[in-house]
Amino acid sequence: MKNIHLKPKFIIGIALIILLAMGTLVAIRQYNTLQQKKQSVDASWSKVAVAMQRRSDLIPNLVAVVKGQMKDETKVFIGIAKARSAYHDANSTVAKANADRQLNQQVVTLVSVIQEQYPQLGSQKSVSGLMTNLVAAENQIAISRSSYISEATQYNRLLSTFPRNITAQLLGFKLKPLFKSTHDARQTPKINLTN
Repeated sequence: MKNIHLKPKFIIGIALIILLAMGTLVAIRQYNTLQQKKQSVDASWSKVAVAMQRRSDLIPNLVAVVKGQMKDETKVFIGIAKARSAYHDANSTVAKANADRQLNQQVVTLVSVIQEQYPQLGSQKSVSGLMTNLVAAENQIAISRSSYISEATQYNRLLSTFPRNITAQLLGFKLKPLFKSTHDARQTPKINLTN
């Protein structure tokens, strides 16, 4: 058997090719992991958007049923209309979340007005059913937000840890925004059920 003597340049070349191939495989794996997690975050945000849309669609039904009975409450209806419009016009995740907060505040105001000033209206079957659906929609939004926050946090962690942070930066991956509560949202709402 012949003794094959390899030249040092050849060995270095082979080693570099092997390192380059390994680096490429690692980068591909990291890219695929980031893409999968990004898709999970986007799917979670879609669930939030669907839940917010459902609530947004319920509000006009509640307003229509209640509007005839509440002649002096036009300010509440105008606020709801503006908040719904802002929600539908929002283009980004952050803008949708901010518009959703405004819409939520208007819904709380409407429910408070119904309960405080029109208790007989709140007990009507149609209004009661719509309010129950609205509460269910709010609960679904909260669940969807929680899922989105969890997915976005995991994704953001992946983007922030070494060595994925380098891969993510090179491939243009960006952090996903999380929902943040406003000062008003941190306050306990006061609802007076007595006249």
